[in-house]
Amino acid sequence: MRKYWLTAAIPVAAVAATLALSIPGASATSTTLSAKTTMTNRDDSAANTAGNTNGGNWAKDNFTRGSSIVFKGAASASNCGSTSPCYSYTGKVSDVGTFTVDTGQPSPGFGDLNGGTDPTMAVPLKGALKGSQTYAFFTTVPISGASASNVPASNAGDTYNSGEWPELYFPAGTEFWDSGGNDQGTLNPAGGGYLGTGSFTYTYTAAPGHDADCKNVSSQWVDASSDNSGSDPAGGNILAPDAAHC
Repeated sequence: MRKYWLTAAIPVAAVAATLALSIPGASATSTTLSAKTTMTNRDDSAANTAGNTNGGNWAKDNFTRGSSIVFKGAASASNCGSTSPCYSYTGKVSDVGTFTVDTGQPSPGFGDLNGGTDPTMAVPLKGALKGSQTYAFFTTVPISGASASNVPASNAGDTYNSGEWPELYFPAGTEFWDSGGNDQGTLNPAGGGYLGTGSFTYTYTAAPGHDADCKNVSSQWVDASSDNSGSDPAGGNILAPDAAHC
């Protein structure tokens, strides 16, 4: 989820004002901007791609994404490729919704079923997802130049990866640098940029009864930066066995 995700849509978003700033050319400007986006039919990437025939994806997601950016103030020009002025930001996305597995694909993690090899996901199991990702980045655009109305209210598909989501608040052509001062370029609809060294945690859960063939099977997978992006066996797995593999 966190890796890939939008096409243009009606820009409707909520703006959260917190604290007035004093920066050149701006007054009474909020330090925080917030928006919500309805995400549909979003591909979800797996940690386990062995035998995967779907480009590394294991599920389709439908969820609501809350996002925000926080203006932290002026920063050294060295963080913006020696360009001045330079400004520091943090950001966050929080997602809540559902996933439906892509049948025929391997399970996304490396946890097993009853101590055995992960079976191919054989039924269109649907479960719950919840997670968040944080960011730290720099740009030459002050908060007065950003707007929550730039963030689309809805999205179908995979355009713009989650690693660059806060860039949507800024005008087209804005250049970004990550938390280490590395140039990440401008917003790329095909993805590829990553804003900083923030953390992410996504939890996927399928309770007993969600597998139509194996009513007693339940599963959970935690895909997090703290567990090698969901590749640790201790992170569990999402399992969707058919009746022959319960």
